[in-house]
Amino acid sequence: MTDAHVPTREQLLVAMTVGRMKVHAFVANVGEDALMHRVDSSGWSGRDHLAHLNAWEGALISWLTNGTRAEGLGIDEAIWETRNIDHINEAARSATLSMSIVAILAQLDRNRARLRDLVIAMSDSDLMAPYFHFPSNDPTHLDPPVASRVLRVVGSHVDDHLGYIDRLVAAPADSVLPTTKHS
Repeated sequence: MTDAHVPTREQLLVAMTVGRMKVHAFVANVGEDALMHRVDSSGWSGRDHLAHLNAWEGALISWLTNGTRAEGLGIDEAIWETRNIDHINEAARSATLSMSIVAILAQLDRNRARLRDLVIAMSDSDLMAPYFHFPSNDPTHLDPPVASRVLRVVGSHVDDHLGYIDRLVAAPADSVLPTTKHS
């Protein structure tokens, strides 16, 4: 996978700030009650989606600091090694079930500050190095650069999940929303 546009350091820093502001504004607008009590058919609440964003940002930070993504997600390495994204996401969700929305947002803010510091400290060649989500066995497979992966985590991934939460909280109380694929 290659990206036509690789973001600059400055674009990444702006995207981090914008993404953080979107999350906080969204939560303030919908309120904690709506985030806790509406769930889709797989049992995911708005709180779970926020925890998911936090977990994957933690996975990126862990990987960028020579840890494992499993550590960053708060899951066992054996679960990560299954490469089953639904299983991985459910394990990461289960690891956060006791966290309040306030705690999730505080951790997300800490993660975002840590990621910002990491991006500032990275060289241009670090930002252009390939990011391996799951190493491919295909020798023709091209991974996007780290900068593109960071932008995905702080940008479109946030937008995707805020969209899921918005549909969840906007649906009539007696409706059952289909399971959302959690990327």
